Amino acid sequence: MSFDDKYYNMFNLIQAIAGDRGVTAVRADEEKTVIKKLRPGIFSKIRDADLIVAEISSGSPNVLYEVGWAHAMGKPTMLLAEKDVSIPFDINDTMVFKYDTGITPSALRRLLEIEFDKHLKEALQATNLKQPLVEMLGSLEEISSRDDLFTHLLGWTIEEFSQESRQWIGDSIRVNASDAIKKGIKVFQLLKSGGFATYLVPLNAFWKSDDKYSEECRLAAQLRDAKIERVFILPNHEALFSESLRSHVALDENAGIRTYIAFIDNIPDKDAIQDFGLWDDELLCLIEAGLVGGETQVKGCTFGRNKAAIEKARLWQDTILSAAQPAPDLLNAIDHLDESTKLMLRSADIMKRQARRYCRGSYLTGNKASCEWYHASWQYLRILGLVSTPDWHDEFYKKSFTDAFNSGARDVLISGMADYAILDHLVRSIPSAMVNNIVISVLDICWTPIEICRWFDNWYEEKKKVHLNLRYNQRDALNTDYHDETFDLITTDAFLTRFDEDERERLVTEWHRILKSGGKIVTTARLSNSSHKKVTTTEGEIGSFVDRAKMSIEDKKTWLRPLTNTISELAFDYARNILSYPAMSEEYLNQLFKKFSSCIVEVGITSGEFEGATKYARLVVTK
Repeated sequence: MSFDDKYYNMFNLIQAIAGDRGVTAVRADEEKTVIKKLRPGIFSKIRDADLIVAEISSGSPNVLYEVGWAHAMGKPTMLLAEKDVSIPFDINDTMVFKYDTGITPSALRRLLEIEFDKHLKEALQATNLKQPLVEMLGSLEEISSRDDLFTHLLGWTIEEFSQESRQWIGDSIRVNASDAIKKGIKVFQLLKSGGFATYLVPLNAFWKSDDKYSEECRLAAQLRDAKIERVFILPNHEALFSESLRSHVALDENAGIRTYIAFIDNIPDKDAIQDFGLWDDELLCLIEAGLVGGETQVKGCTFGRNKAAIEKARLWQDTILSAAQPAPDLLNAIDHLDESTKLMLRSADIMKRQARRYCRGSYLTGNKASCEWYHASWQYLRILGLVSTPDWHDEFYKKSFTDAFNSGARDVLISGMADYAILDHLVRSIPSAMVNNIVISVLDICWTPIEICRWFDNWYEEKKKVHLNLRYNQRDALNTDYHDETFDLITTDAFLTRFDEDERERLVTEWHRILKSGGKIVTTARLSNSSHKKVTTTEGEIGSFVDRAKMSIEDKKTWLRPLTNTISELAFDYARNILSYPAMSEEYLNQLFKKFSSCIVEVGITSGEFEGATKYARLVVTK
């Protein structure tokens, strides 16, 4: 205020009102000297204050200059003026409390108390937020007058802080992983209408289902009636069996959060595959993740209000929801599947991924071209019942394997396979008392089916608490390099018809060499009365095969609907590339195994892949 004595009564009144509220009121310019410039002492007092009170009736340039400094520093400011004085045009009248000098002191005090309390409340709310900035300004004042190492470090720190603060004042705040959680919790505590979020980062230790972050989100939905949707974006179907996922879904749904599941491969716009939240339709939280020690970990988060970014996030939301389905419905459908189908579902995406990595050629491609089209599609088509599988001959394999083990078979060879199916049938036939005595060698020229057998082995040991004695060998079935008479039992399913007549004879000769005397071969072979030795598919058969895949999903396997397009493409590639060399007759098979002491052929009818009902020979051959 002005140095004029007439204003000291006002100062004493303000000081008394402040004192009653536990607030200390001092004048920044208590010395009665003419101020030609803003002295550091006045600057520091303005800087340190939580609330500025200015009596501007006199129009003093010094007073207005000090008010300008307070405003520049963002200080809450209470402006007072006598009701009849003229206020400078650039100070809005509505910002100034006008008082009547003619009213009684007690009446004036009551009016000032109301005005002071209003400004004090606002000041206290702003103090914690603005104080660090005020202290920074004080440090800047110190930096300008010192030249030591600590001061230089302080200056660098303030400059770094200043650069970040420019972002905050603008449209975004970027924080590290731990601060992302803290600020995320605060978002949920302040949430009004609700929002949308994804869970893309794997549900590892970072995203616990019962942590403070998740609980605050659920409280927002449960207690404050916020409308929240969450989509869990999964890399594969195996993730559906994650206990962490199921815990998240159950807790979210109980709190009123609507949960969905989508698969990465099924989201059409890959740019939408983000871990983000869109809250109250005005705040975008974008998680930043990266690989740490081979695991995906959250590295930080950016909170922003940029309108273009928010509009893009809305498009992401629409794209993701178009590929998603309600999580409780999907998980409930999965829970009602039999164990064999669950196992195929878990392994389908894994085998597809392994095929991309390992397939470099097989018997089906002449060992030259990639066999990815075969192994990537196999488990999905097996789930739909569209490809030849040991399941078509379940009773035959069960009886034949049981007889072989009861007859003393201990060393077993699986000579080529599409997946783990024949291994599954084999181990289910081993008497429990004999498991430790059976050694099974798994052989294929492609590493993909070997890897899925290894995966099955790990699953079996974890699920059944039984250790299997398995040996994995990437070798050519036509030239195995095993010693003579190594195995008691050789088995494979529909493998013979993958070879033309010359190679088929080589395969049978190799089996005869490595099989022990008295040993058995248990296998199947497709029969055909056609005169064609090599069978491929026509355009009509390819189209029909893809249509059957789609119909099977729609009518019987509705939980696969999100993957309809993916499976249709896989079915098309399979049908276009598959070829076979069916056996001509039972007589032909007997001739093929003429070196053996006996060949028992049983003919059965299966659903077939392309021809509808198809004849299959079931063979038990003894050396």
